[in-house]
Amino acid sequence: MAEDRIRQRRDITRKVMQSTREPAFRDGTLFKNDSGTFTVVPALYDDTVGYVFEQAGAFGRKGPANLVVLMGDGRVEMAVLQPAKSAAATEDADCPVTAGSHVGILMELLRERAGKPVVCRVAAPYCQVELNTQAENLATA
Repeated sequence: MAEDRIRQRRDITRKVMQSTREPAFRDGTLFKNDSGTFTVVPALYDDTVGYVFEQAGAFGRKGPANLVVLMGDGRVEMAVLQPAKSAAATEDADCPVTAGSHVGILMELLRERAGKPVVCRVAAPYCQVELNTQAENLATA
């Protein structure tokens, strides 16, 4: 079971990295971090939000990271993770998910909010999460 989950995350990452060969995907879909590289955080829909933030932090990221999620129905969805701009600006974008919530719930929340970012207060610094609506490029790249 654990090996299957590792394989699925590896397959998602491989697909994203192969897709970076396509300029439309690379330039129009992925966000670069402050050093000019892409940080990709692969996740499965039933991974926890805490796990995802832990993985993003493990990269020592500076700037945005690309969350790539394999949903339960086989679709791939993407979001952008980045430090929240300021504590005052986070009040209206508060995110109700917890560290134990599934990533699929977070992705549903982002779709319901119609592209408006949310701020997750799961880890410090707070993380702004925004649905990447260009993710359909992953399926065609």
